[in-house]
Amino acid sequence: LTLKQLGRHKKPLVILNTNNYFDEIIKMLNKCVDCNFMSEKSLELFKVVNTPLEAVEYIENYKGELADIKKMKYINNK
Repeated sequence: LTLKQLGRHKKPLVILNTNNYFDEIIKMLNKCVDCNFMSEKSLELFKVVNTPLEAVEYIENYKGELADIKKMKYINNK
């Protein structure tokens, strides 16, 4: 995720959250945004899915866009 935030790669990132296993990590990432440790735009750099089929479909259809680092500024716009 960090390398993608820095624009170092454009590979798809998928969290396969089978049986809600990664719920706590997802909560932590959202808390990072709430505490201004991470840009809200960072949450758009990965996809959370529940099944392997959803993961494969996301990867196959991924457009390979680079992160727009200018939009990744850590400014609280609330």
